[in-house]
Amino acid sequence: GSSMIKAQHFENYIVRPTLALLGTVNPKLSTEASVNLLLGTAAQETDISYWLRQQGGPGLGAFSIEPATRDDIVNRYLQRPENSELYAKIQMLVRRGYYIDTEEELITNAMLGCAIARIRYWYVPEALPDHDDLLALGEYWDKHYNCNEEFGTPQEFVESWNKFVKRDL
Repeated sequence: GSSMIKAQHFENYIVRPTLALLGTVNPKLSTEASVNLLLGTAAQETDISYWLRQQGGPGLGAFSIEPATRDDIVNRYLQRPENSELYAKIQMLVRRGYYIDTEEELITNAMLGCAIARIRYWYVPEALPDHDDLLALGEYWDKHYNCNEEFGTPQEFVESWNKFVKRDL
């Protein structure tokens, strides 16, 4: 079980900088719990970028985001006036000459995927679990992110963390 991208690098060069950018809008967007939740999500969904296009499904990029989910976040949630600053930060992640709503950008731009995945969790009213409660983070992922009832359990989230992330909480 090796991932495409070293977990420590994915955390330090993708997850933390992305959440730090969002955290300038609201510090709760970049807590340790959100770092671990996003890192665990990438581990569970794609073995940290081993799969950039879901096999037999619509998920795209390191966080296996479905285009319909991205469209809901970009075209509905981020269009609300109270989210304009957040939308501006996320637009900063889109590469020059690309568009936020293309398959290519979601597949290849891991920071954009991370931001959209974070917002996917952000509009859930339920508070994030403690950063060091891996099973609770897995339950949160399963309840609020995992769209497939036949794939993935909180226990698998823990197993994916232990297999790919392999660091103390």
